[in-house]
Amino acid sequence: MTIPANAGSGSFTLSGQATYTDEQGAGSSQNSATVAIPFASFQAAYNNVGISDNSDPAVGNYDGGGYSYSAQALAAAGLTPGATVTHDGVTFTWPNAPAGTADNVVANGQVINLSGSGQTLGFLGAGSFGAQSGTGLVTYTDGSTQPFTITVADWYANSPTPGSDILAITSNWNEPPSGLGSHPVSVYYTRADLEGGKTVRSITLPTNSNLHIFAVAISQNPGTPQGAFASFQAAYNNVGISDNSDPAAANLDGHGYSYSQQALTAAGLAPGALVQHAGITFTWPDVPAGALDNVATGGQAIDLSGSGQTLGFLGTGTFGTQTGTGVITYTDGTTQPYTITFADWYANNPATGDDLIATTSAWNAPPGQGPHAVSIYYTGVSLETGKTVEAITLPNDCNMHIFAVATSGGAPSGPPNATPELSSGELLATGLAPIVALLLYRRRRAVRVADSDKQHS
Repeated sequence: MTIPANAGSGSFTLSGQATYTDEQGAGSSQNSATVAIPFASFQAAYNNVGISDNSDPAVGNYDGGGYSYSAQALAAAGLTPGATVTHDGVTFTWPNAPAGTADNVVANGQVINLSGSGQTLGFLGAGSFGAQSGTGLVTYTDGSTQPFTITVADWYANSPTPGSDILAITSNWNEPPSGLGSHPVSVYYTRADLEGGKTVRSITLPTNSNLHIFAVAISQNPGTPQGAFASFQAAYNNVGISDNSDPAAANLDGHGYSYSQQALTAAGLAPGALVQHAGITFTWPDVPAGALDNVATGGQAIDLSGSGQTLGFLGTGTFGTQTGTGVITYTDGTTQPYTITFADWYANNPATGDDLIATTSAWNAPPGQGPHAVSIYYTGVSLETGKTVEAITLPNDCNMHIFAVATSGGAPSGPPNATPELSSGELLATGLAPIVALLLYRRRRAVRVADSDKQHS
């Protein structure tokens, strides 16, 4: 039997009947079998509307009860239609579908053509009505197959199952009948290891009607700079800074809280500002409030050319102190693992080995500005002597946010945007105040961007 060229994708039951005559006379036999015609792409298999616009929530029905992800809340978390999303070294394309149209696959044993070779088969998805698990099948071009099992937590839980990660937490969801609800919901990442030296031809998804998958991809070498972003700014995937007049436009922590643009500017971190610390000159994100401005780390590989003594980071943690390990790749092909730690932005106290760069006077808390101070921190990694950096792979921790990365040979490459202020006590300590001010600044190699009394106490 030959499948017609215009046959639709999906699973079909074929039935047959044979009539025959033998020594016992006339007879017949019947049988049936199920065959699966592969979908040409993952997008072709979409069968559920899981994302709705806040203005029309009724068109979404992720869980069968009328609830759905908010398109606006997903966008604030970095998941816009067609966005490139890298996690654990796997680069995905978020569904490029308008809100209110099919955008994910409810797993039902679909066979999907997926060509590629590498080490990891990655999935972005979530469960409904509890954590969901299922076993699927990878089919290779040599005809061999490999079963795999994946598990993701409930979208409402906002806590990953073992072996998976939170990719994004939204500030809200859309609920019937009124629309935007206050509960955050999540999208998760999970993976299956592939057999070395083989090329994938297709995958068969698990059969579980409560398992939703938004994207699937293969990574050539997770944790190395394959498919690296061309720049750090190109990897921005989170909106962490909002204007006081529109705090809902940002969502650093997944719960709608963000840095205040006005408070950051008052602390010296205006868009595009040059910030010097530890002999490294950083450029603060040169983007308007409410735009993507930082990287929630998920194993992204980023081209970063430079040589010197230190690789420096400006960033922060959410939901506690965050630690992760990444990889530096040099132009000679060698690699160097590194580990960095950031304190929680709310703590206003650096972790061991870090420095406080700036503490703001306030933050933006839903639905408006809040009085609590929040901070930006610096941490650095020593580079191998005599080598040139080609790329870096960031740690895999979605609660670690990095706003800027730079290298330095150990000496400032230029002055900061503004001369750091010294406290009155330091000025009175010498009659040579201008010279002392400059020497202290250079020796400490730090730009003072917060309240001077606090910085020099």
